[in-house]
Amino acid sequence: MEIYPTPHLLDKMAARDVTWGEIVKVIERPEVVFGPDYRGRKTVQRGELAVVVDSQGAVITVLLKQNEQWNDEQARSRKR
Repeated sequence: MEIYPTPHLLDKMAARDVTWGEIVKVIERPEVVFGPDYRGRKTVQRGELAVVVDSQGAVITVLLKQNEQWNDEQARSRKR
């Protein structure tokens, strides 16, 4: 399946200082997979990053897990 970014993802990548390469790595080599849900979306996680992808290959968003909670504010200061 070919993956592609949505406009929402591009906004979140910029806000959270995440690269397309990091997103591809999470999708290609996840440590944990949740779903798919009733809409066909699954969440794949690797380390502190999680990515939501739909069944058509659209990458919806990227999330950062910090201290057992998803947190946007500290995303820029995370270690890569």
